[in-house]
Amino acid sequence: MSAHLPKQKEKQMQDKTFEQALSELNQRELKEITDEAVHCWFTIQQGATVADATAHLKNVRMRESVSHVLFYIVLHSLLYNAKQHTLISDTRYEELKNYIDGLSELAKQQSFSVPLCTS
Repeated sequence: MSAHLPKQKEKQMQDKTFEQALSELNQRELKEITDEAVHCWFTIQQGATVADATAHLKNVRMRESVSHVLFYIVLHSLLYNAKQHTLISDTRYEELKNYIDGLSELAKQQSFSVPLCTS
């Protein structure tokens, strides 16, 4: 029994280290996506499309992730402006905002290439 306990503890430590490594990879990828989205946002504010703003990204996965972030920002900005100018009702604004947020949640689940498993 006592020989089994150190191996079990070692396994738990290895699992924790593995989980930490995955978490760190995901955090680094999230930071890279965010940094790139901010860079691209300045280009969009100058009149570029999302496709034009992200065209320089060679990594397809990065380009898709950054595009999702940018479309989310653009759509929310447009919705907010439409509401402020009374082009849409508060009810329609909330409906569309919730829909966009739901799509964003789906995109987030697909964004990271390394899933974090805790089981």
